[in-house]
Amino acid sequence: MAPTVELVERTARTHQVRWRALIYATGLGWLRLEGKPGALCAALQALRGELQGQDGSLVALHRPSKMPAFDAWGTASDTLPLMKAVKQQLDPKNTLNPGRFVGGI
Repeated sequence: MAPTVELVERTARTHQVRWRALIYATGLGWLRLEGKPGALCAALQALRGELQGQDGSLVALHRPSKMPAFDAWGTASDTLPLMKAVKQQLDPKNTLNPGRFVGGI
């Protein structure tokens, strides 16, 4: 967990954003970033790149309306076919939030 906190701290400092984090021993956590919209987007992109490079991920639960576009889910993993199959079984007419999940599901 310490390397992840150091990564967040370094990225926040570089992009001049404020941060708060709650990280569980399981490796899951919540991160809140506050700052100018462009700086937030740049910080999120940098963090996602670093975390995905370590087989991690970053999902954005909320973004300010003035922030540049940012893919909430990130890169779809090798589980995408399974997720599509589950979606097809549970929502065969694709009526529940079409296109809003990872990989355009």
